[in-house]
Amino acid sequence: MVHAVGFDLDETLLHRSASLLRFIRWQHGQHPLIRRSISLQDWCERFIDWDRGGYVSKEVVYTKLINHFSLGGKGASRYQWEGEDRKPIPGMIAP
Repeated sequence: MVHAVGFDLDETLLHRSASLLRFIRWQHGQHPLIRRSISLQDWCERFIDWDRGGYVSKEVVYTKLINHFSLGGKGASRYQWEGEDRKPIPGMIAP
């Protein structure tokens, strides 16, 4: 039996950077609270910077976004979820 582990450090199998950018652009466009109060460029730049190539948990990234853009008192928690299967972040409400 052959056992193997594959690593895609250069994004040749899955272009994570492009996928993430598509997702956060989509997310920005889907939510009126975010779309009205934050430019697409600011949203993408902050998200990508704080994501650190996927090494930071999305809970941390979204917490930083909420604090930075002062979204905490505006019902932002319902706009938070992880990944494309939209699993709610613990303690948050899924859209």
